[in-house]
Amino acid sequence: MPGITTPTEPYFKDGVWGWDGTVWRKLPLVWGFSDTYGESADDMNVAAGDRFKNYGPVPAGEVWVVTFFQVTPVQANITRLQLGANVGGVSCALLETGTIVADESIGVSGQIILAKDDYLFYYYAGALVNDDFYSSAVGYKMKIAE
Repeated sequence: MPGITTPTEPYFKDGVWGWDGTVWRKLPLVWGFSDTYGESADDMNVAAGDRFKNYGPVPAGEVWVVTFFQVTPVQANITRLQLGANVGGVSCALLETGTIVADESIGVSGQIILAKDDYLFYYYAGALVNDDFYSSAVGYKMKIAE
């Protein structure tokens, strides 16, 4: 941008502009590993019926890359189990099964990319009173330079 001489003018944002030795330029998006990601959302002594269990949403300024997500029903009472992600306000099924075995983990691995306000969830149908579910997700977090 010709004419820009100092980074204090209002259209500069921290981490977005940089001095290249000649002029101030807009910098490319900078990604950086910031932490490992690990979360569990166990659901113990549930009420009978169908239910969603949501994980926490991704905060602003971060992107989470989930590499493994699993749910273990302790009992074999449910008739359907779905693992999913809500990405950009759209719910996506990652894995669905109607064959439930007690204490058998059902999971997906790969790269599930979650941005601001996105979250993981699981859904089950046909639970009986006091059924239990263990679940976990792991991966890593990246900060976005803003």
